[in-house]
Amino acid sequence: HFNFWIFGSLDVFNLIDFNSCRIKPDHEFRKCFQLLVEEFSRNNIGSFLQCIRYLSSLIEPFLMEADTRDLFEKAKRISRFKGALETINEKYDQNPDLEKLAKSTNWTPHYFSRMFKDTFGCTAYQYLINQKVARAKNLLLNSNRSIKEIAELCGFEDPYYFSRIFKKKEFVSPRQYRRNFSKY
Repeated sequence: HFNFWIFGSLDVFNLIDFNSCRIKPDHEFRKCFQLLVEEFSRNNIGSFLQCIRYLSSLIEPFLMEADTRDLFEKAKRISRFKGALETINEKYDQNPDLEKLAKSTNWTPHYFSRMFKDTFGCTAYQYLINQKVARAKNLLLNSNRSIKEIAELCGFEDPYYFSRIFKKKEFVSPRQYRRNFSKY
């Protein structure tokens, strides 16, 4: 899964209903996607910029076909969560609670939860866990810290719980993930 952020914290993939698009992947689409994957594996600043170019090329046909009103309405709804998303993305290790997240939107916790799930397709808690796992993956690949340290840095108090959650999301343990993909 790729993320393509616009306006700071809006993922383009959350804005587009790919299931309703009539565009079918053709040879050029597949070639562009293959080039994207190849560039992504190079992991340097030049390839990062190239990845943005390829992602833009892949997404452009979907954006051109999308109902602009629906797209802007969804973007407007997502932007309502800007404060909550920033809190989750910046303070994931502090386990922000639902009350605090709801307060950033001026909604009740119940309404916030309902709107978050309707907008993003997952609960705020699931989104928080996804962010923690993404940070953990980065640390596993780019540091030689212990699994326990990484769990703590990502806001998991119990390294065994962290390992269970990680394995549930990634289908391998943190240790195996590091062995398979890390340079350390």
